[in-house]
Amino acid sequence: RCNLHCRHCGSDCFASSQDVDMPLEDFLKAVDTIPNSERPDNFTVAITGGEPLLRPDIEDIGKAIRQRGLRWGMVSNGYLYDEQMHARLMRGGMGSLTISLDGLEESHDWMRGREGSYKRALRGIRIAAAERRINFDVVTCVTKRNIGQLQEIHDTLLRMGVRQWRLFTIIPIGRAKDDPMMHLDA
Repeated sequence: RCNLHCRHCGSDCFASSQDVDMPLEDFLKAVDTIPNSERPDNFTVAITGGEPLLRPDIEDIGKAIRQRGLRWGMVSNGYLYDEQMHARLMRGGMGSLTISLDGLEESHDWMRGREGSYKRALRGIRIAAAERRINFDVVTCVTKRNIGQLQEIHDTLLRMGVRQWRLFTIIPIGRAKDDPMMHLDA
């Protein structure tokens, strides 16, 4: 599930779904199929979505992963990432976090399909950037609409204390497949 309606989404998620979230027990059965002997030392379970913060049991999932001796992290749109959520995830043993920021306010909200998503993402970025116990980065999907904003995004992230920023381009699947604004030219 997802609480936004991003123009570039490859999984085409919706806030409410006919399908229920994978039960915690099934999720852990999948994690338990990873043999201990074949895991590299830096093995990390990455929880993505949709939006993983829509799961009410996200803290329990994290704790269960840590109890199995594994690291875990997540990729979030940041909309629900506030101080309370941050505390829950830290109690759950989160070790890494990526929050998406896809432009300045107008471009980000356009890309994410929800007014106010920029401000909410910035709130989450501020909280996460101040947390030294996690490996944190911001990711930006570069499009025709935001490519001219990269320097200002960079400067904003630096002022917020962000130390790692990744850029990527669109994979032409899902909603982005037929959207010409998502595809950069040569």
